[in-house]
Amino acid sequence: MRRCEAAVHVEAAQDQRFWDTMFHHFVPNRRFHFISHSRTWSGSDTSGVTQCLSFKPYLSKDFFICIDSDYRYLMQEKDINIKNFIFQTYTYSIENHYCAAQGLDFVCERATGVKNGILNFELFLERYSKIVYELFLWHIYSHANFNLQFERWEFQELISIRHNGSYPDIQNNGEAELAYLNEKVQHKLSFLNREYHYADIESIRRRMNDLGVRDDNVYLFLRGHNLFDIVVSIGRKVCELLLEQRKDQQHNDSHKINEMYSGGHDFENYIKHNFSFGKYPEIVKIDKDIHTFFNSEKQL
Repeated sequence: MRRCEAAVHVEAAQDQRFWDTMFHHFVPNRRFHFISHSRTWSGSDTSGVTQCLSFKPYLSKDFFICIDSDYRYLMQEKDINIKNFIFQTYTYSIENHYCAAQGLDFVCERATGVKNGILNFELFLERYSKIVYELFLWHIYSHANFNLQFERWEFQELISIRHNGSYPDIQNNGEAELAYLNEKVQHKLSFLNREYHYADIESIRRRMNDLGVRDDNVYLFLRGHNLFDIVVSIGRKVCELLLEQRKDQQHNDSHKINEMYSGGHDFENYIKHNFSFGKYPEIVKIDKDIHTFFNSEKQL
């Protein structure tokens, strides 16, 4: 145990940094031994959420697991909670937390040394969420209704934005990208409403609302890797322009300019340190789980 009070199985090595940061922030005096892979019953090394959940019968306060919620939280999958020694992200995955809008301005500033005045991330992600929200409800509906064929891959493609070559276009706070997205989404919604007019989407809306999923924050519940790609592509564009602004202030001083561009100003590196503690409900839920788990006098 390396003088740690508990062993923690996570899905993969990159997840350790996220969960270690969570525990260090909320219970800084406790130490944990993280496990990112283990052996299957047949003896082979493996990782992932299925491997984590295979230990459900053996979990305790000395050995617990931390997993991405995926759709488990939204589907209210049985026994996925801290009473059963399972911590979860509540968002789809850790990448959604990295993309929390409240901290993205600071990510740009850390990456470039310049305050972001180019794009309003909170407004962009709110508008993005409002565009994809209805389609998300249909996607969730399709999980429990096999008569509606709406595959996950198609949903992911429909909610993506352009980010190749000269794209994304971040002028006017990404207006062109949001218009492109809205056109795709509305076309699919027209089809779904026409072909499946009997679908009870309102019950899904109410259920999602009860779980904290709204039209202004649904980006936190989309597949994390897809969201991460979108935010990173936009963030890199913003940082390019911020560095151009900073370059113009150097008055052609080649030494300062070379130093500026050799500093590793990749938005993607910095966004993985974006922890907006206390600023949105999903990270507050993790906070409450951690404090409940460790402050309870008797075993959960």
